[in-house]
Parts: sequence; C-alpha cells; structure tokens
Amino acid sequence: MRPNVLAFIPARGGSKGITNKNLYPLAGKPLVFWTIVVALRAQCFTRIVVSTDSREIADAAVGFGAEVPFLRPAELAQDTSLLGDAIAHSLARLEEDGFRADIVVELYPTHPFRSVGLVRDLTARLADGAGQASTVRPVSPAWDRLLRLDADGTVHGLSGAAKPFPAQAYRRYGLFNGWRVAQDITRRGYIHPLLDPVELIDIDEMEDMQLAEAIIARNLYDFGTR
Repeated sequence: MRPNVLAFIPARGGSKGITNKNLYPLAGKPLVFWTIVVALRAQCFTRIVVSTDSREIADAAVGFGAEVPFLRPAELAQDTSLLGDAIAHSLARLEEDGFRADIVVELYPTHPFRSVGLVRDLTARLADGAGQASTVRPVSPAWDRLLRLDADGTVHGLSGAAKPFPAQAYRRYGLFNGWRVAQDITRRGYIHPLLDPVELIDIDEMEDMQLAEAIIARNLYDFGTR
C-alpha cells in the first residue's frame, strides 16, 4: 500500500526583507509558483498543500495547481511563530477531514532552485523506508581557527584538543526536509549534500531576488519541468 505523502509549502503573508515576498514576481511568476510547479511535476505527492494566512497567496497557489483547504490562523503566521506548530495544525485539520499523512515533506518557497529529480529521489528514499531525508550544505569546521576558554581565563586553540574533529561537516538546509509521521528510531536517516551553489540561494533580500532572476533569465539552472 502506497503511503500518503504530503508536500507542505509554508507561505505566510508577512515578510521582512521583501514585502509580500511569496507573491513577488520572479521571472514573471510569483515566488511561490517555482516551488509548486516542481512539486507537481515530481508526481510523488498525494497532496500538495500551501499553508498561508493570506487569501491572495491562497488564490494564487490554487491557480497554480496546489491546494489551500484552509487558511493558517493568524497566531501561527507571525515572525515569532514556530513552523512546527503550523505543521501540527495542518496535519490535525487534514486528519479531521479524512486525510492522514504518512510522510511530510517541507518545501520552502524561499528556496526556489530545486529540481524535479531531487524532489523525486529524496521522496523515494522516504517511501522506501528512510525515517528522514534532508538536504544539507557542506560547512568547513575550521577547527584550527576556533578557541576555547578555560575556567582560569586561559585561551587554547581547538586544534590541539585530544578529540579529533571531522575534516568535513554539514548543516541542514531547507531546500528539502521530509520525515515519516510515525517515527521509528530504528529507521536510518538520509542526507543529500547540496554542491551546486545555485541551490543554496535563499531569497531573503532584494539582492537574492535579483540574483535568482538573472540565473533564470540566463537558463543557468535546470528545474526539470520542461
């Protein structure tokens, strides 16, 4: 029996760096469009739901082929609101209406550069049994430049510590984050390092939007949607 896989696209109306960011035009389409179209073309989701408190965003999302079965309550759409609370609210409302998600995949509109193949492959990892699947970005630990402070005020470099540190480390990056709703600690997780710098673009300020616009205009990224 195939699992119910929910694509959860958070797109609240408020934003700081760019006013009404999720509807701001990127290459002629609202920012939220680029995430919805990839989710649709991946053809691996039972439902694609946009979580928003904005009727304008809701109307646009539905026009692009996503669902907005209800609006997000205002108290869950503030700058200080926790996304986990919005997800829990959506899962509960969907279950009340008869839909129980087995797998949830978060897809942030502010990370527009994700390919159909990446979404499809990572979702397949979850369907095949992984407990969690996430994109990560490589970070350099640079332990030789880190310092520790002893109780007596003495400063030491971490490079001389007895415990070895990894040469390469990673941190989670919001391009794709999925998990099984019924957690099982025996299930192994999976991470996918993002090595293409374009996929690391996060739309926060107008400069990010302009960079994304230039990349799309020059056809420098293959979304796999053609």
